[in-house]
Amino acid sequence: MVIKEARPYTNFDPLGSYDAQVLLRREWEILRQLNGTGVAPRPIELFEEWEHLFLAEEYVEGIDIRAALFRKHHPLLAVRASRQGSARYLRSFFRLFRSFARAIQAVHSRGVLLGDLSARNFLLKKNTLRVVLIDFEASMWRSEGGAEGDELARPVLLYTPGFRRIDRARQHVYDEYDDLYSLASMMAYFIYPISAYAVLRPELFRDVYPALIRDMGWPLEIHDFIVSVAEGERDLGGVLEFLTEEEERMVRRVTTPPLRSVPTATRWDVGEAPCSRQAREWAVQIARFLEQAADPARPTLFPSDPFAVLTNR
Repeated sequence: MVIKEARPYTNFDPLGSYDAQVLLRREWEILRQLNGTGVAPRPIELFEEWEHLFLAEEYVEGIDIRAALFRKHHPLLAVRASRQGSARYLRSFFRLFRSFARAIQAVHSRGVLLGDLSARNFLLKKNTLRVVLIDFEASMWRSEGGAEGDELARPVLLYTPGFRRIDRARQHVYDEYDDLYSLASMMAYFIYPISAYAVLRPELFRDVYPALIRDMGWPLEIHDFIVSVAEGERDLGGVLEFLTEEEERMVRRVTTPPLRSVPTATRWDVGEAPCSRQAREWAVQIARFLEQAADPARPTLFPSDPFAVLTNR
């Protein structure tokens, strides 16, 4: 069993529309709605103790997607990647995201939108890669679900950068497309975990991932598929159709990943005096910068993001 605690007046939004306890009650209602689907933990009890609110739910045993990413013959992490290993990883991609799409389908069938789907909001069954979704604080009713004025019918400004489009989040807009955009981000993450940078570079999926997919020996149709999902050109049925019907054809088209060149010692010979002098000069400049930037009288030793004073200095 897992017990989640919510203290009053914590984890609140700047507008004061919710705090940790509001979010936990929200999660409780969503878990009750999804009970029996097999894609979410079973809710057990919501109770108060003193001023704190607690939610008890089923403990789900599973692995993080990062564990799956690093244990499944990743062709970009192998010293000498093979076609066989790359094809195995592509099969894992299809198996995982078929399960993922079906989990989202089950959630939508109960009139729920996920709201905040990221690499940390689901677990995988170790051997089957079956998806179990967790953390539903930001979930909400679909447009046709819930009574008018119901708090659960409105999205909350709670999301993981890179897994939701910022422009839509700021406009407090959320519908089925946003769950699919998060799914596309997860697909890109499984290829190489830099998809969160889409918050800084919106063109990341379209401009950066083709090179990564080519280096894996995968057909570029995989890239076209992910972009089509991220840009709203496929509905959930179209996503499942591709993941169900195209696996064998895509696997047959996998090629041996190209060898990645390694700089030779003749280009950067650390034994040569000019290179050594340059390295020493860089070290001196870095040390000078650190000394000038450090200020023991400040709450943080070095300048930091303003949010540091709200979390952990």
